[in-house]
Amino acid sequence: MKRSKNLGRVALPTGASSKAFGLKVAGSCLAPQVNDGDTVIADPSLPAPGDLAVFWFKGHQMPIVKILMTNLHRLWPLHPKSDVVPLCEVEQSNPRKRFRFSLDKIERIDRVSHVVSNQS
Repeated sequence: MKRSKNLGRVALPTGASSKAFGLKVAGSCLAPQVNDGDTVIADPSLPAPGDLAVFWFKGHQMPIVKILMTNLHRLWPLHPKSDVVPLCEVEQSNPRKRFRFSLDKIERIDRVSHVVSNQS
């Protein structure tokens, strides 16, 4: 997935945060909900289970977009004095597959609020 610097014709949806941003999606692992070339609009807010979410991994420039399956509201952000590192579970649609990763590998998580089709 590529972060979009210029969304071109895509306007931020009504009610989007002033901190919202767009990312152009490369790949079809979330089809038919999100297709190759679509733009996701993300807000810097914590997603709930079932939401599309943008995961920014430490040390990587390109994030991933997946369906969040874990309730993060009690897990994220990690407590700096905790020795416990919780796991996060995400899902993709095409092919349907679940992944787990430890939250200490994540720099930031953003909630996807809208998907703008590249067919528009």
